[in-house]
Amino acid sequence: MHRPIGIISALSLIVFSLDRAPAAELPDAARITPVKLLEVDHYCEGVVFDSKGQGYISEGKQIVQFTPDGQSKVWAETGAPNGHKILADGTHLVCDASQHAVLRLSSDGKLLDPASKECDGKQLRGPNDLSLDTPNGGFYFTDPGGSDDKNPIGMIHYVDKSGKTHLVDGGLAFPNGIVLTPDGKRLLVGESRHNRILAYDVLSPGKVGPRKVLADLPTKDAAAGQIDNQPDGMCLDATGNLYVAHYGMRQVQVLNPEGKLIARYPGGNVTTSNVAFGGPKHDQLFVTGGLAAEGGRGGLFRLDLGVPGLKILPGLLASVTVSGGDDYALGENSQRQAGVPEGAVTKHQWTSKVFGGTERDYWVYVPKQYDGSKPACVMVFQDGGNYVDTNKDFRVPIVFDNLIHKKQMPLTIGIFINPGQIPSATAGQKPRSNRSFEYDTPSPQYAEFLMKEILPEVAKSYKLTDKPEERAICGISSGGICSFTVAWERPDAFRKVLSHVGSFTNIRGGYIYPSLIRKTERKPLRVFLQDGEKDLDNEHGSWPLANQEMAASLKFAGYDYQFIYGNGAHNGKHGGAILPESLKWLWQDVVSKSN
Repeated sequence: MHRPIGIISALSLIVFSLDRAPAAELPDAARITPVKLLEVDHYCEGVVFDSKGQGYISEGKQIVQFTPDGQSKVWAETGAPNGHKILADGTHLVCDASQHAVLRLSSDGKLLDPASKECDGKQLRGPNDLSLDTPNGGFYFTDPGGSDDKNPIGMIHYVDKSGKTHLVDGGLAFPNGIVLTPDGKRLLVGESRHNRILAYDVLSPGKVGPRKVLADLPTKDAAAGQIDNQPDGMCLDATGNLYVAHYGMRQVQVLNPEGKLIARYPGGNVTTSNVAFGGPKHDQLFVTGGLAAEGGRGGLFRLDLGVPGLKILPGLLASVTVSGGDDYALGENSQRQAGVPEGAVTKHQWTSKVFGGTERDYWVYVPKQYDGSKPACVMVFQDGGNYVDTNKDFRVPIVFDNLIHKKQMPLTIGIFINPGQIPSATAGQKPRSNRSFEYDTPSPQYAEFLMKEILPEVAKSYKLTDKPEERAICGISSGGICSFTVAWERPDAFRKVLSHVGSFTNIRGGYIYPSLIRKTERKPLRVFLQDGEKDLDNEHGSWPLANQEMAASLKFAGYDYQFIYGNGAHNGKHGGAILPESLKWLWQDVVSKSN
């Protein structure tokens, strides 16, 4: 809200969801006591959590990073940070009214090019809060700058997959918190100066039907110490209930999906500003605001509700293009860029003993920056000829060149291996492919092949890391499940997995992995899965359902994972479009340590 001191923002939550969870019983408000985690010098807002469970709040001119036990440090300074989202690659989107923009920051808090700063040639007034539209590669944000009930000039905008900003609705009296429901069908907005929640039916990305009033909220009771009544930040629980930070009411109010007020909880602060679910089980509600008026000190409180929140899985934007069918576009990190050093690719042949007598080609990519002074990280690709080709979907050498140059992934040697072929015993006959046996079989044999044959051979020429967290493996289709199998069988050797349209079906028994993940002690793996709704459905199983089940099991078992689900088919178009963002996410822990 626009006041003499400070700017109010809100938090939006949106995530890919398999289905809506069964309704959980809300606790009695009398049993909930706010626990103060943090007290800061200024009114605070914009609470959000990253994939590691670290939290961030906007306080004054800066963004503060905090841990669940209340330790904190300044992470970045932008001017007037408000609503905040974190993407899969670690990039942060932050609304900042002082800069009239939705900012982009790197995972270490450095300013990048803004995500939005104008609409139809006009400067944004004061962006406040945002909500990702992950399946369509865009996001919504509110811009209330200068608006109130007497001057309703507030706006809602949409930034599409190409980065263009569109007007969604205008004429609003301070649009504030904003949430897109997980199915993408409803957009919920808090209109602060009218003390109500609006609902829009989403017709297509960035286009909505007429605004409707979902709920008029309770008004202040001065006798209860309430000083105002304006809805601010909002978030959803796993059943679809909406949690509203009600500014000046000292409360967080809960509405069911039909807009009925079903609970009120103490917010700890007088001027409650934002809410977000977090904690080890994602069932604690974190509340920001001011301990008194907005001009005073701020507080971060935790409410131990025991209600599962809608899980925040950061989405992929920027180079990700998601539209009808397989209409995916490659971004700048998949194109040659002037001034970027080009690595060298060499081709080799290998005859295997582990896979008795099979023959295959493989390629080795070495970045230009490699000088042999220290071990390089390693990334192995199945169906290597597909990934190494700079004219096909993935163009890995080009992507590696760009990301290594920008220090968005570590210095990495790529090893691209084709599946083995069994030479024909009869002259003139074609060799027989050993691909399915090598890739689809859930056994340690392919890992043995890598560890005993390929890695030692490449290590004769280059210094390779022996740290498992600095080794990654990637594949498409059967190569995708093969990548997971290698890390599953040998987490002491590989701990990073990237699977494109992975064949977690019953070709050779790979359908067992979702159950194994749930029943086995968690392994130290970092897993990125990509699939599309038009993927295969045949006698071996349904690829979309199999990948969804993998994602659900990884979530259940507490793995560090991402699942990006588009609407493509069984090919590399979607995976290629998001490859740069996938790699940045996969390697962000190593990059963070090196920096």
